[in-house]
Amino acid sequence: MNNALCLVLVAVLASACDSSPSATLPALGATGSVTLSGVSSGAYMAGQFQVAYSADVAGAALIAGGPWGCAGGDISRALGACMNGEGIATTALVQLAQKMANDADIDALGQLSNDRVFLFHGNADAVVAASVSEAAVDWYRAAAPEAVLRTVTNVPVTHGWPTVDVGNPCAEFAAPFVYACDYDLAGEALEFLLGPLRPPAATPAMLQPFSQEEFGAAGLADVGYFYAPKSCLAQNDCNIHVFFHGCSQSAEQIGTVLAEQGGLLHWAESNGLVVLFPQVAVSRVAPVNPLACWDWWGYSGADYLKKDAPQMRAVHAMVRRLQTG
Repeated sequence: MNNALCLVLVAVLASACDSSPSATLPALGATGSVTLSGVSSGAYMAGQFQVAYSADVAGAALIAGGPWGCAGGDISRALGACMNGEGIATTALVQLAQKMANDADIDALGQLSNDRVFLFHGNADAVVAASVSEAAVDWYRAAAPEAVLRTVTNVPVTHGWPTVDVGNPCAEFAAPFVYACDYDLAGEALEFLLGPLRPPAATPAMLQPFSQEEFGAAGLADVGYFYAPKSCLAQNDCNIHVFFHGCSQSAEQIGTVLAEQGGLLHWAESNGLVVLFPQVAVSRVAPVNPLACWDWWGYSGADYLKKDAPQMRAVHAMVRRLQTG
């Protein structure tokens, strides 16, 4: 075993033994592709992260989310049009993205070419209207006509994350917003983003905590989580997948049930996929964020859509850490 691999093993095993916030996100040398997924506010965050860092990202799965830049820095719009779908001007949003790309605030929109985009909307979702997800489709078709899109709208699930057999009844809207619907969203999304996969593992290894404090972003929790299959300790080409939780779905609110039971870890273990679960903190003071939502309307600052925005920069640094080694 070479020295570099020894160091990686030491880092991961140390984090496995230390569940405190002081555990450090290890450098795993995971140099494969980077894909994303997210639910609700996490879907909006996944979309804006994909667009901002399109040179680094190969695809994204947006679950019950809408088009890039929908809120326009206005929480009333975020809770209005971006939820009910009324008056979303996708043409103007594409123009804004092009301007930001021209100003180098985000990567060139051309980098979205050949990205794979999976858009899911449950047909029993009474929180986010179907027209919101349709606006996201329109945005991608206009901004990235060469991207490969797949839409799924025929699963009778309410607002949240469906699984085969874990969670609440499919149409019962309740925490932790994981639903047993005889539908493997994790597998469907990952296979679309990454291509054919080996069957999921029956029993994955343990989710690992790490300190997010060193990444210094406004609104992030002290602790995030990651998952690294054993196979990724012995190779340097593992892919990375970043999952953004929804509002009221942070580990502070529901524990790690979404990360551990949503299905991603089972697919990750058998397919050499490193999964990052960054976490937002509940906050009732500035920045006010009592539901632990990702910043898709500007509570961390007016530049929340840009590459240099606090949360965007922090998650990108986490990905870079996993790639180093």
